Amino acid sequence: MKDLKKLPANDSNRPNTNEERSDDDHAENFVLPIDLQDLELVRLQPHVQLQQQQQAQLCQQVQLEHRLQQAQLCQQVHLQQQQQAQLCQQVQLQQQQQAQLRQQVQLQVQQRQAQLHHQVQLEQQQQQQQEAQRMVDDHGKDIELPTDRRHREIAQVRPQQRKAQLHRQAQLQQQQQQQQHAQRSYDDHAKNVELPTDLQDLELVQLQPQQKESQLHQQVQLQQQQHRTERSGDHHAEDIEMLTDRPHQEMAQLQPQQRQLQLLQQVQLQQQQKAQLRQKEQLRQQQQQQQEVQLDQQRPLQQAQLDQQRPLQQAQLDQQRPLQQAQLDQQSQIQHHQQQVQIHLQSWREKHKLQKQVQETMQYQLDPLQQTLQQQIVKTHEQLKLDLQQSQNSLHYAQLLVQDMHSESRQIAMMQQLEAQEDVLRILHHQQQQLSLQQEQIMQLLQQQQKH
Repeated sequence: MKDLKKLPANDSNRPNTNEERSDDDHAENFVLPIDLQDLELVRLQPHVQLQQQQQAQLCQQVQLEHRLQQAQLCQQVHLQQQQQAQLCQQVQLQQQQQAQLRQQVQLQVQQRQAQLHHQVQLEQQQQQQQEAQRMVDDHGKDIELPTDRRHREIAQVRPQQRKAQLHRQAQLQQQQQQQQHAQRSYDDHAKNVELPTDLQDLELVQLQPQQKESQLHQQVQLQQQQHRTERSGDHHAEDIEMLTDRPHQEMAQLQPQQRQLQLLQQVQLQQQQKAQLRQKEQLRQQQQQQQEVQLDQQRPLQQAQLDQQRPLQQAQLDQQRPLQQAQLDQQSQIQHHQQQVQIHLQSWREKHKLQKQVQETMQYQLDPLQQTLQQQIVKTHEQLKLDLQQSQNSLHYAQLLVQDMHSESRQIAMMQQLEAQEDVLRILHHQQQQLSLQQEQIMQLLQQQQKH
């Protein structure tokens, strides 16, 4: 029994050194979580929630943009329909205006035709008058006046003839001036008349040369009349100077007849000119009346057009105001939503940056801890190997002692000692398994942290 007390097998239950005892205490105090997935879920839960919120915000933004696009399309379709209705109304108004312009053109063409017909009649009358005057002049030339007149009578006749010629010239000049003044007023009035802008060029080309030709023809006729009266007066004076062969009675009979014919012709010319002026004045008044009637007819149409356009314009403005307000509200909502999204993204970036910093800090802190754990595991493993070797040596030594023992008491003590050593070996083996499991858990945790 004294020998058994001295065996080293009794010392196998206690640590050999203080260093081994501190390593065992550290291993017992280092308790890892059993469920690492729960820990990872707890750590990742804020990140998952943030991603879910971002996805929900993106879905809301997409839905809002889709609704805005649909509303804008509806507004555009409504505006296009309104524009089409306005165009239809404008086309109708233009058609009405074109019909009015056609009526005006027809009236003006009729007026021009009436004027031209009247001018043709006046020209025919003037030609007839000129032919009659020519016949009278020719008849006066063909008459053989007496040539045996006294110089005293010739001297008395000449001043009277000169006075009559001057009087006739003055009358003709006044008539020409009156005709020119009437023609100028008529031309000015025709210029001031606002013709429609869509008159056919053919009608204008046809009417303007005819007017110019009629004016030139009238001027030529007036000049011819003046020259004829001057020539007739001169020829008459020359014939009076040459009166030496005819008796005084024939001369006294012929002069009153010629004077009466000339006076009748002048009176007829004056009456015709006055009739022409009256007709021109009547035409001018008719044109003014027609223009006033046309203006009176156009005024209610223009007023009706304005009255029709005003409610349309007001309706367009009333319809555009809510649409513009809705667009502004939608744009403000979109801008507000975009600002919120940017704020969320900025906060998410900051959180992600903070998480990255935390991970880097944890990695920096876990690296030395991992190294320390590995060193402790290696040391513990080596110590267990040494303890196992010592236990095996003591067991072998005990077996040798058992062989030497012959008494039962020694065998019983030896068996108890062997059982105790086996218990120690089982405890050591169990501790070794726990250490290996802890090492595997630590490695898995480190690998997961590195992945994240």
